[in-house]
Amino acid sequence: VLMVDASSSAAANLDDFRKAAEGFAGRLSPDDRISLIKFDDRVELLQDWTKSRFQLKRALNRIEPGMFTRFNDALLLAARDQFAGTRSRKAIIVLTDGIDSGRGMASLESALRALLETQVAVYVVSNTEIERAAKRAELDQLMSGTESSIKFNQLRIDDLRQGLQVLDQAETNLEALARATGARIYKPHSFHTLDSTYAEVAE
Repeated sequence: VLMVDASSSAAANLDDFRKAAEGFAGRLSPDDRISLIKFDDRVELLQDWTKSRFQLKRALNRIEPGMFTRFNDALLLAARDQFAGTRSRKAIIVLTDGIDSGRGMASLESALRALLETQVAVYVVSNTEIERAAKRAELDQLMSGTESSIKFNQLRIDDLRQGLQVLDQAETNLEALARATGARIYKPHSFHTLDSTYAEVAE
């Protein structure tokens, strides 16, 4: 299962997520079946199991950015609905910053329990390093200004600091999720350096 985060917190990387999803699909065996789930305010199965890379690409192109993130609900849906009765290799590749808005029904604990029950490995490609670098650069620039400009930009400064804390916690949760399911997390500094990651996960 490919899962793509289309929430506002990941919107800047949505095109990168689409290309990465295609990259992963391109490294799989032609006989491997793929499904696609996108999540933001809603969790949607955009493409049920298929061997057709054309159908997958068409589904990826239907992803539009949303607002909030129901990440835990998406994990639970994949575990319960997509892998029920499946005996073949069970893996989720999720492209996300890992931030859940807390507006869904599932907790991370309940989603993880369902994943472990169905023996699904969750490989995570996270844009947290990319987002962290962007936020730190903006924060450093604001903090290098005059005392009056810092005071003027205090709301933005506080927002950036809070955003960095949220990213740190989300990354910790993603690392725990991948580790618990026997997989791993990838935190690229650029989406142009994912070729080795595609190959590793495909194996």
